[in-house]
Amino acid sequence: MFPVLALSDLTRDAIGHYDLLNRFNFYAKHLSVLSTNHEVKLHLITKKFPTHFNHDASNWPYLEIVQANNSSISYLRTLFKFIGRNRGSISIIIAGNPWKDFLFVLPLKLFFKIPIQVSIHGEPYKVASNSPFSSRALKNFWLRIFLRYADSIRAVSNHQIAPISSRYKVKVSRIFTSPIPVEIPSISPTPKLKNTIAFVGRLHEERDPFLWLQIIHELYTLRQDFSAIVIGDGPLRHQVSDYLQKQLPNLDCSLVGSMSHPEVQRYWNRISILLSTAPNESFGLTLREAQLAGVMVIARNNSGTTANSLEFGRSITLFDTSQEAVNAIVQALDNPKDEEDLPKIRLIQQQINLKSLNNLVESWKA
Repeated sequence: MFPVLALSDLTRDAIGHYDLLNRFNFYAKHLSVLSTNHEVKLHLITKKFPTHFNHDASNWPYLEIVQANNSSISYLRTLFKFIGRNRGSISIIIAGNPWKDFLFVLPLKLFFKIPIQVSIHGEPYKVASNSPFSSRALKNFWLRIFLRYADSIRAVSNHQIAPISSRYKVKVSRIFTSPIPVEIPSISPTPKLKNTIAFVGRLHEERDPFLWLQIIHELYTLRQDFSAIVIGDGPLRHQVSDYLQKQLPNLDCSLVGSMSHPEVQRYWNRISILLSTAPNESFGLTLREAQLAGVMVIARNNSGTTANSLEFGRSITLFDTSQEAVNAIVQALDNPKDEEDLPKIRLIQQQINLKSLNNLVESWKA
């Protein structure tokens, strides 16, 4: 028995497609190790590969990649043919995302009676009352109607379970937590040559980069003994660049654009403080990677960052206002963080990773 992952478009994910395939291969490797049949693979059905994509199957030995032509009809046809031909060998069908891919796999449950799994990585149930026709509101409406038809729902943090269950009328017994595993560095952080404050993530409204700019601006009026770096790309890149050029022309700030996951990991040695202004976090993958690399994290107070604070023994500083954020940065710059708690939080994350993988693999064997 093997699981099938229906991910129609590898090019639309926020992280790089190589990083995405590496993550799936990592999951599938754990599945193989814990299965009685060590030859079992995760079968990925997709319809789009990025231009100039070097599809060398040896890079992902635990994945079996099935590619359809680049049209929705062709993709659906490939899905139905593959599922129909292998229906007796498939343990579960996993929707690559809870929107388009969930729509694609819903008919498969009706025709083939195979369990369907959906992952909720963000917090779609948090919708502003004044945006009834926004993309986020429409996605929330979709889940309110159809999420109850999923046989299992993967959340990435315990604080998601109650709102998912109440908002979407899903039984708690169908929801399990399996956060994305975080790579744990094996070496100690190197001393920083200068104070550098970073933004890491997509430059879009959900990360609120303009609050980040406001905080940096307020800090710069007090002191200038720091530089800044923006790692990421997105629809607000030009606005962020314009703000920095016009409002903070003398600030030493680099906009380095989008980076692969390994490249971001190498940047932690240059960063003193990760300032996160996202109003909502589910698991806070980037925040955890920074903490595990010995970087001070100052983050906006929300349910996800509060969960992080409780799990890691308050090794993160939370703020509600821009002034609180500025005060926290000043405190961090004047009193650099020691590494006393680093082994402890790395051990905690190691335990979280193992439990997460075991939960995910167990759900795929259903």
